[in-house]
Amino acid sequence: MMEKDEKQSRGSISPLAVFCSFVLVFGIVLSVTSTLKPLKYSKAYVWYFGFAVEGVVFIVLLLVLLRKRFAGLLGLVLVFIYLFTAGFGAMLCEVNAMRLGRLKYYESKTITATIDGVDYEWDQKSVTYNSENLKYWDELQEESKYAIYVDGEKRNLGIYVSDKDENIYIEIYPGGTGMYLILEPTQ
Repeated sequence: MMEKDEKQSRGSISPLAVFCSFVLVFGIVLSVTSTLKPLKYSKAYVWYFGFAVEGVVFIVLLLVLLRKRFAGLLGLVLVFIYLFTAGFGAMLCEVNAMRLGRLKYYESKTITATIDGVDYEWDQKSVTYNSENLKYWDELQEESKYAIYVDGEKRNLGIYVSDKDENIYIEIYPGGTGMYLILEPTQ
């Protein structure tokens, strides 16, 4: 009787483990496609391919243990681990690809501002997505007190300030946490 159980546990393939392997393959494809999006703008995201490698390691592990009794349960655990790790990485890649795409429009442009006689200029790289310490500058009720120019064209964009520095923050995208170009005084 005991020999029969051992043969069954070693001889039968776990359908759940096979299904989990297919789910991991699908996850790897999603991870790779998400990682490719921000790579159009910056090579700093190349390490996110590590999540695809993680998925391949999980699949190899499942295939090695495919005939074991616990393979199905292990497959479920690996899918959930992969869901959280690679899913988080994929979401970061998607969000940063959108941010970098919006920023790409401004990268080659000269952005200046004049507020109450003080000139500010963007260095074409300083940006923040954190509006936690920023407050809207509502003292600028009169349009004659300020002017914002993008490549010489006057624009009406939101201006924010921080108590921590003398820079101004120009809001170029209001969604989510926001997207703010950091302009420094030129004097």
